[in-house]
Amino acid sequence: MQIKALEERKAKFEKLLNEDGLNMLNEPLDEPPTLRMVKEQLGEHIANIRPELLEQEKKLYAVLDGFNWGNAYQDSIKKAAQKFAAHPDQFQQLVAIEERIAALAGAPEDSAVIEQLAQEFARTFKDIPWLADIREQQPEPNNPVERVMEEMLLSSLSPAHEKFFALLRDYLEDSEPSDR
Repeated sequence: MQIKALEERKAKFEKLLNEDGLNMLNEPLDEPPTLRMVKEQLGEHIANIRPELLEQEKKLYAVLDGFNWGNAYQDSIKKAAQKFAAHPDQFQQLVAIEERIAALAGAPEDSAVIEQLAQEFARTFKDIPWLADIREQQPEPNNPVERVMEEMLLSSLSPAHEKFFALLRDYLEDSEPSDR
């Protein structure tokens, strides 16, 4: 998986070096390799996902793939996709919540919906035991790379989304929500 991603990057750089390469900067993003792998694992289970949500996932995975996390990252994402494929009811449950999260883009930062949705997502996340196992395999939240990644992801979000993810992190860590 990493070799393919590196080959794709190399091809992009080569294209940029060509005389028409600068026009590529205005083209839409290619589908990130990790998203492509997730789609392959989920198969027909993603057929009913709204295009806006897929576009949001595309942007998220583009940032995440840029970190070149290595095999552990790819393996945990693949494992989650396989589990979701085996448990489509749980997958659909999270997709429904993610669609509501995507809709927060235009919500005011002080909307009560943000906190309610963060609590609901945390409860749902905790109710699916294998998700917690996968989360434990992710980098520790206070390591420098994790902080940089979080800052990059948050910088592209609306204020309502920033507050949602801050609350979600707190709820998943079983602490009181912060004043963000």
